[in-house]
Amino acid sequence: MNQDPDLSTFSELTVYENYCMAVYKQKGACTPTKIQAIEYLQAYNPKFALRIDSPCKRLSGGERQALGLALCLMHKPQLVLLDEHTSALDPAISKNLMELTASRLALSGSSAIICTHQLSDALQFGNRLLFMRQGRIAADYNAQEKEHLTKEDLLKLYT
Repeated sequence: MNQDPDLSTFSELTVYENYCMAVYKQKGACTPTKIQAIEYLQAYNPKFALRIDSPCKRLSGGERQALGLALCLMHKPQLVLLDEHTSALDPAISKNLMELTASRLALSGSSAIICTHQLSDALQFGNRLLFMRQGRIAADYNAQEKEHLTKEDLLKLYT
């Protein structure tokens, strides 16, 4: 999943229709009710209950990002690449979505590579932290090493 929500959903289709497309891709049929869609999607954003019949093009960029993530994680992929997947969200929704992402990945047994510039997220989530500079790994911390890092430690890597 990437930063461009236009690539994660079908803009002319409604939230419900996008959900059905994801279910169809997973199961080969679309039989979910709107209630089932709402129950699944509102964990990613409570507004989806009110916007289930809205075309995705009417959602904010952040709402489309959350919808794209929900649809992606529905398939319980082995590996997910998330590129700034909370970048268009306000801080409270971003925090909730990061926590939800972590819990859903853990429940499904999926692994993720998360690209972020949010230092607090880099420290809080995941069991390994790689710092990249000019396309190369400049620092690599395992879970134990990461526990002792601070934002100030990471900021020093930028210089």
